[in-house]
Amino acid sequence: MPLLVKTGEAQQALQLGLLLPPAQRPLADLLRAARDAGWWGLYEQLVAQLPAGEEASFWSGWPALAGGDAAAALAVWQQGGAAGQAAALRLRTALAIRAGLNAAAQEDRVAALLEWEKWQQQTLAGGHWRLAPETVVRHAGGRTVVIPELGLQLRRYRATPTQPLQLAVYGPTRVRVSLRPLHPRGAQTPVDDWLLVSGTGTEQRFPINGNAPDRQRQLAGDATSTVGQRDRVVLELGPGYHQLQLALRDREALFAVETLQPRGFETVLPVLTPQRAQAVLQAPPSGTATTAKPVRWPVELAQGCATRRVQVEVRPAPPAPVLDPTLFAAVSAARMPQPLPRHTDPATQLAELLWQAEQDPSRLGEVAVRAEILYASATERAGLREAMQRLRRAVTWRPVTNLWQRAGERDISLLHTMPEHPAARIRHALLPALGAGQQRLGGRDTLVFSLEQPQPVDFAFDLLLETLQEQPAGALSVGVRLDNRQERVVRLTPQRPRSEYRVRVAGGAHSVRLRLLDPLAGHSVRMAVREQGTDGVWTQHPLEPLRRSYHVASSDEPLVVYAEGPGLLRVDEWSGDSIGSRYRRIEAGWHKQVFAVPAGRDEALYRVFELKAKAAQPPLPLHPAGVPGEALAPRALSLAAGVPAAPALHDSLPLGGQEDGTLTGTLELASRRNLDEDRDASGEAEGFVELRATHRSYLESRDGYHRFDALSRAREHGGPTFGLREFLTLPSDWHALQFDFNASLYLQRPGGGAGTDWLGDLRGRVSQRRDLGARAYHRPALLLFRRWMSRDDALEDEPERVDQDVFTDYKRDHLQGVQLGDDLFYRSRADVAGWLGARVGSNEDFNLFDPDHVRGRIGARWLLRDLDVEAEYTATRYFADADRASDRTRERLRLEAQMLRWNDPRNGLQLGVRLDHDISAQENSWWMTLSWHRANGRLLRDFRPADLNFRGLRERHTNSRLFARQGDKQP
Repeated sequence: MPLLVKTGEAQQALQLGLLLPPAQRPLADLLRAARDAGWWGLYEQLVAQLPAGEEASFWSGWPALAGGDAAAALAVWQQGGAAGQAAALRLRTALAIRAGLNAAAQEDRVAALLEWEKWQQQTLAGGHWRLAPETVVRHAGGRTVVIPELGLQLRRYRATPTQPLQLAVYGPTRVRVSLRPLHPRGAQTPVDDWLLVSGTGTEQRFPINGNAPDRQRQLAGDATSTVGQRDRVVLELGPGYHQLQLALRDREALFAVETLQPRGFETVLPVLTPQRAQAVLQAPPSGTATTAKPVRWPVELAQGCATRRVQVEVRPAPPAPVLDPTLFAAVSAARMPQPLPRHTDPATQLAELLWQAEQDPSRLGEVAVRAEILYASATERAGLREAMQRLRRAVTWRPVTNLWQRAGERDISLLHTMPEHPAARIRHALLPALGAGQQRLGGRDTLVFSLEQPQPVDFAFDLLLETLQEQPAGALSVGVRLDNRQERVVRLTPQRPRSEYRVRVAGGAHSVRLRLLDPLAGHSVRMAVREQGTDGVWTQHPLEPLRRSYHVASSDEPLVVYAEGPGLLRVDEWSGDSIGSRYRRIEAGWHKQVFAVPAGRDEALYRVFELKAKAAQPPLPLHPAGVPGEALAPRALSLAAGVPAAPALHDSLPLGGQEDGTLTGTLELASRRNLDEDRDASGEAEGFVELRATHRSYLESRDGYHRFDALSRAREHGGPTFGLREFLTLPSDWHALQFDFNASLYLQRPGGGAGTDWLGDLRGRVSQRRDLGARAYHRPALLLFRRWMSRDDALEDEPERVDQDVFTDYKRDHLQGVQLGDDLFYRSRADVAGWLGARVGSNEDFNLFDPDHVRGRIGARWLLRDLDVEAEYTATRYFADADRASDRTRERLRLEAQMLRWNDPRNGLQLGVRLDHDISAQENSWWMTLSWHRANGRLLRDFRPADLNFRGLRERHTNSRLFARQGDKQP
């Protein structure tokens, strides 16, 4: 509702607000809407619902002002608090300005007019848009636009490149121009154009990008043209008189003109127009006394469904049917000169670059580089995307041929089509994955198949129509040409998306070419080839794998190329089974570019491209020809007598609080022994019940994670334990390092005469993920830790009363140290993974060559929908040193199962069971946990990688269950 009021849709805001129950109606928004719409009867009812006080006094003053009684409005606003005092001050200022407009001396009237300009500038912030036909001076005729589904007819001004729309406006104000280009009847391809705005000493250009016909609107009385989609441009006009001319550069268009109107004070000072400014500046007729009774301007105010006319006083002046701009010279001379505005916003800069590229194609390469850099640095790209796409249609990425040094060349075989351009790879990823022997045909590309066999063979081309989601489905025609024969056409439609084309190919070498005859944006064709054997059985024809040649760079011989600037280079690096792209800017002149091997690798495979101009092509059609667009159905609004019934509205995920992270409450039952250290802390198991509160958050600016735990344990032996834990994970672009920081503090009063004991622990870990192909990677890591503890020995009689997180003999003997390790992970399937790991830990002297222990582990995990199962075997060898008399080996087997399921986007439940078995001592530890996650729609976003396995697969399962569309199969 506030948005409707702000944009001037007062009546729609009232209709929406009155549908709500009385207790839920936003009174302030309803009052603003009723004031702007002139529904004064409803306005008085709403004011009566306000409690007596300053707010009621503030709103009570507007009806008096609308009736022309400024004195009554001032009297009421004196009791209206800060808002009333501000409104009263604006009203007094307006009254003083109006009095000055009737002064006898012209210099006084000029001064009052300048104050009127300042007053209007201050009131524009709270204004609303209103159609302003009075600003139109000349046009090329009028047209009627019809919306059949809504039964509306809209009158619009027509302008052509030779007959522009001419406006006369007095500022300061904002003018919003809505335009619709005219397209030939039946046109389907979007068009590009420019809106040219010229005025006194100024010219502005606004790009019109990819404008397509609007299927929901018709042009009355015209069988040759249709209206296009709406584009809007807002013009900021400074103080003074402005004459503007508006037209598209290449085609006709229909225009509607709106100005930003101040609210509420129309009866005192109406909107400043050239006619009103001229009436103030004109000298009184000869012999007219300055004390003559002032004349009044009629001003129309909205009054419900009708209008009410009031009078605004100005000094006597003769009628002025024709504007005389020379009268405004006195005002211009008295106005302080203002510096010309500098357009620094990205949209204006990109439009200027686009204009330069189209006016001077020889500068296209240089301009495209500057535009790409500007687009990449823009924080908000919504208003730039269409202009950037328009510019990109005239450039292409071409391989750099000026090679100076490389370590060789290597061909990479691709079994599936993998586009090189990053944008094409994105579209490729949005479509279903290609199978073995399949290819994809889209846009204006052509696929060529080379066939060679000793005898005639029958081939079949299987074709399948594919459409990106959210795109209107249309039909495609595929042209198939064998050698130089006549091209045959295969038609694919949404009703019959599959088709087969068979052809008999004689013995020898032949070629088959396939292309789309009528390409559509967001549409492509998936294709496979089959051949018939001598036994009559159809089998898939083996396709020659796609080969791409990559430059090899080694540590001794990096790739070196020379490129001429100004320009932009794109470097594609082949890594396993994927392509990564990065960009490099080249300054003017020839420059040597070196592409070295990343640290830790022996070689790298690169392809280098430079941005170059090409022949511009029109955009692909957005909609299939002959298919009507989806039109809005007319909606009827009926209000029952009395209080309207509350609509049955439900939002499964109301907005608000989504940025607050994830809260988790956990209940845990545990019976544990010290299985991770070289000796037990007690002879009995340590049993406790733990309550834990956790806050998780994803650090979007750093792509990191934060977790904080607060816990309390009720123990079987000894007093309760309280703990605080904090975890921070921060990745870094510097050599792909990851930093993990852990801090913990535990407090306990064990009892038995002991005081309060505590332990603090601080750990820092740095690791690096190093990929070993598509399925495997290893992660070397270095960890440093430091402990501080209050106890220096266990309890003599009942050592089990002390919590292991507060004190153990091993922790006392190892207050600091370093650990170095490496883990190898391998994923055989999307839901199955295994790992191997080794680690060496030092004593307090940080000497890894005389270690305290070494540890090895092997394990595997499986994901069964929402159930995660893990099994791990660990063996640790502790060496004899000052802390222990002899070597000792401990072997442990861990089994763990976690079930995490989200009932809705807000709430999730997690059940966990863990069993640790000490093989050497035949001792067991176990944990059982129940957690409730309050994510408020964030789901798994805030979970650290260390806390969650199979993130991608889990998110896919969760989204398919929670957000399945109607008709989708539920998991």
